[in-house]
Amino acid sequence: MQLKKLLKFIRLKREYDTDDTKTSLDKDNDLSFSTYMLSKFNVSSSIITIHLGIDFGTSYTKVCFRQLETEETEVIYLNNGDKFGFIESAVKLDGLKIITPFDENWGDSSKQIIKIDNLKMILLDKSFTEVNYSAEKMKTIVIFFLAKVIQQVRLSFIEQQAELCFNKMIKWSASIGVPVKYFDSDEIPIFQNILNIAWNLSEVRNLPDSVLEVSELINKAKYQTAVNNVECYAVPEVVAAICSFMKSQAAMENIYIFMDIGGGTFDITSFCLIDHMGEKQINILDTQIEPLGIKIFINKYAYAVNDDWDENSEQIKKNVEKCLFNPGRDTHKLPDCHWEQGEEDIKKLVAKAIMYAKDADDKHWFSNMKELHIFLGGGGSESPWYKETINRTYVNRKLKNAGIPQFYFQTMGVPDDFHLDEQHVQYFHRYAVAYGLSCPYEYPQIIGYPRVNPKIDKSKESRKFDYDSIAIDKYGKIL
Repeated sequence: MQLKKLLKFIRLKREYDTDDTKTSLDKDNDLSFSTYMLSKFNVSSSIITIHLGIDFGTSYTKVCFRQLETEETEVIYLNNGDKFGFIESAVKLDGLKIITPFDENWGDSSKQIIKIDNLKMILLDKSFTEVNYSAEKMKTIVIFFLAKVIQQVRLSFIEQQAELCFNKMIKWSASIGVPVKYFDSDEIPIFQNILNIAWNLSEVRNLPDSVLEVSELINKAKYQTAVNNVECYAVPEVVAAICSFMKSQAAMENIYIFMDIGGGTFDITSFCLIDHMGEKQINILDTQIEPLGIKIFINKYAYAVNDDWDENSEQIKKNVEKCLFNPGRDTHKLPDCHWEQGEEDIKKLVAKAIMYAKDADDKHWFSNMKELHIFLGGGGSESPWYKETINRTYVNRKLKNAGIPQFYFQTMGVPDDFHLDEQHVQYFHRYAVAYGLSCPYEYPQIIGYPRVNPKIDKSKESRKFDYDSIAIDKYGKIL
């Protein structure tokens, strides 16, 4: 009997996929498959509430979902993704046509096709791209990418959780991560507005792929965004990481350093974890973000001997990447990389982040700590070279003489409510932000932000972040 129900569900899904009647933003009804089933086939239903944690990374996008009724989280493995279910945070432009990693022709390449990486960061810092497009065109491209992600996430969820979804109305919501450096800045309303528009645009079933047509739809979506309640929220990435850290083990009052080594950026956030009458509070001391992630490191510091770069560049990059991840590697046997300069730049970033944190430590905890607890996230955390370079900062930068305790690298266990495939358990650090984002009612309370953005008056007091507020202010719509 259950098999017959599932077969019927799949048949309705196929009919839904080929139905072209639901294409307009002007329709008020939800375009999710479950809602379609109800309206089209008069199927009775109960409601399940699904909150998506979308880690919109510089290089890769990862997604987890949480069923709020059961308070359990799982991974959504995205179509055309890698072995972890991740997809590239990138698009390609063929003239005015936008191609995403979800499209069958994603692998096509020609001189006319332009690939745009680092989509998240180019919204905030143009130095992350060499493509010279207007700000509005870049926003259009990013909105389109996020809308496609949200669409594909919903479809992948329904396909992978068919039994859970059967005969159910799905109430969707989502949190998308933002670097905390920009969350506490004038850029956050821009980012939140982009999320709101992308959420509305994702409701268009047959989304056009032309920049001009997408731009027209965005103008329509802006009105709906202003009048409708959009269940898509910008949340500081470090809050999600801290949530994962706190739920994976007993977190004591202390100062911690979170280092997220991604494909594009190396993010460092220092924070105090405070136990206030049994409630966990976070005071963020400092945050730094630099283009020193794995991919950018390789592109920036790899070079060729004897002017043979054009001929051997790809092989050289592969050799450098192997060297970063091979515990037994010898960098002296691989001269095709400015190892010393790369190591020096990373040490400067680490030392700067830690010294800024010490200066911001109004409780003077640094002077009483025996160890400085550091936990690593992102794909680069698997690199022995990065970890050794971070550790060598303590010696080479004379941090000990400045009153900094020795480094202790702390690992995160998998929380009990996160159902991760056995073969991926050892890679929890790569899912940690997406997992934390999926837990909207369990974020720790932030009681202070650093004033790190140069556009902001540093004397201005950082406002408290209240997740219970639904007001629209300089921080946009928040939980």
